[in-house]
Amino acid sequence: MATTVRLNLSWAKTMTGELRYVTFNTDMGWVGILGSAKGLLCITLPQRSAQEARQLLGGSVNDATWAPHLFDDIIQRFGLYFSGHRVTFPDELDFSGATPFQHQVWEETRLISYGETRSYAWVARGRLVNRRQLGGWGRLWAVTHYRLSYPATG
Repeated sequence: MATTVRLNLSWAKTMTGELRYVTFNTDMGWVGILGSAKGLLCITLPQRSAQEARQLLGGSVNDATWAPHLFDDIIQRFGLYFSGHRVTFPDELDFSGATPFQHQVWEETRLISYGETRSYAWVARGRLVNRRQLGGWGRLWAVTHYRLSYPATG
């Protein structure tokens, strides 16, 4: 589960100081979050160590500032989530560097209600332009940054 999608964050190099990150421990392991003023850029799945979680945030974390106080609310919600409680994640996502297709897939998936599951075909029938995009959606979802922000899949 260490695989994650890497959005094109080359724009971040020109915005030094605007990226923030945190790693924190939960009942399931260490989680990392990378964010910008626009929203969340990356959330890792639980890892065995803080170092592993930080590494999975990608190279842009080296230009980010450690800022646990900015993530207090989401840290508390993840703590509850990983201890078995139902939690919502209405947080803004930063789609900078994402393709229009990636953005469309993530937004379509966010429409799935808590506790429900949907097939790739359901998502493709929703808003995707053609069925050939179905395989692209499957590959994207298998390695997405935002999986934990989507209740039907997290």
